[in-house]
Amino acid sequence: MESKTHSLIIENRNKTKITGVQKVITFNESGVLLNTVQGDLQLNGKDLKVNKLDVADGSLTVEGEIFSLKYSGEKKSLLKKIFN
Repeated sequence: MESKTHSLIIENRNKTKITGVQKVITFNESGVLLNTVQGDLQLNGKDLKVNKLDVADGSLTVEGEIFSLKYSGEKKSLLKKIFN
């Protein structure tokens, strides 16, 4: 079941827990690009590893040194997603 809320917790810049993940678009050791319920999210860093992905509840855990986070795209309501 897809999570309708989105949260992001960073622990000591080395472990990031994210909820509300709809899709992992791409990832490598220097970046992770995700689609979340709040828009696209790009994480940049060093030695990044996707350690846990639970598609049932939309959660993701990334480990590695985080340098930056950036949201892009428009946050859309469920109705806009269905009818656009």
